This record gives sequence, C-alpha cells and structure tokens, in this order.
Amino acid sequence: MHPKFGIHFEPLFGFDYKTIENITLNAEKLGYDSVWTCDHFF
Repeated sequence: MHPKFGIHFEPLFGFDYKTIENITLNAEKLGYDSVWTCDHFF
C-alpha cells in the first residue's frame, strides 16, 4: 500500500473553473489520489 496524497485549494481565493480543471488533470497525471475543495465551490 502506498501513501495517499491529495491537493486542497480554496476557489474563493480567485481560482476560476478552468484553473481548477487544469490543476485536477495535472494532479491526476502526477499520481495524486484526490483533490479537495470547500463546500462552496462557486
């Protein structure tokens, strides 16, 4: 079993949808296990 790594970001700090999509797709390519955000996505 390998350690699990994720990324957390806060959309309210200026991330738009396209930026979040790019972060998520790149994280997946790099082998990250999850992407987290707050419950007020947009």
